[in-house]
Amino acid sequence: MSPGAARRAFLVLTATRWFQVGLVVGITTLWPLERGLTIAEALSASALGGLVVFVLELPTSGFADAFGRRPVYLAASVVQVIAAVVFFTATMWWQFALAGALFGVFRAWTPDPWTPGSSTPFTTPSQGPMSTRPWLHRGPCSG
Repeated sequence: MSPGAARRAFLVLTATRWFQVGLVVGITTLWPLERGLTIAEALSASALGGLVVFVLELPTSGFADAFGRRPVYLAASVVQVIAAVVFFTATMWWQFALAGALFGVFRAWTPDPWTPGSSTPFTTPSQGPMSTRPWLHRGPCSG
């Protein structure tokens, strides 16, 4: 894969990853407001997800190395479904906060193919534009 093709693939993957996030933010903010929360309560419950990701990102980064990417991704997917059910059935702040925390667990456990340490066609040591920087290809537990 040429560097130009790798860059285009990266940009397409990044755009398809984050475009829907921009669309969903409005819904995930308006839903708690419709259920009776104030703006401060709704956004604090959402912010809890970011805090959970911050706390769990490093301690759980070795899960994919220890258990494999597929089992960890499957567990993260199950947590995401549970979080969505909790979010869409929530009526009180603590329920929205629980949903936000579960979404944070999902995000922390999800193996991210857009990080340099993961195995993607354009970040492998043998090919791609980053092959001259081998330190980018080591996983979180490889030392």
